Amino acid sequence: MPDNGQIERMNRTIKDATVKRYHYATIWELRRHIADWLAAYNFAPQLKALRWRTPIEAIHAVWQQKPDLFHQPPGHYSPGPNI
Repeated sequence: MPDNGQIERMNRTIKDATVKRYHYATIWELRRHIADWLAAYNFAPQLKALRWRTPIEAIHAVWQQKPDLFHQPPGHYSPGPNI
C-alpha cells in the first residue's frame, strides 16, 4: 500500500499537470482533463521507478503475485474505445 508521502507526491504531480497550468471554466472541464491525463499517465510512460514499466504494467505484476490485495482484477483499467 502506498504511504502518505507517495500519495502526496502523486497529488502534486497531478496538480502540476492540470490546475497549475490551465484555467478551467467549470469543474467538469477540470474533471475531464484529470481523467484524460490519468489515462495517458497510466498507459504511456515507462517509469524508471517501476523498472521501466508503465504504471498499469506494474499493477498487473503485483496482481499476478498477490491477487488477494485486489477486490477485482485490474483489467477494468484497460483503455476503452474513448481513450
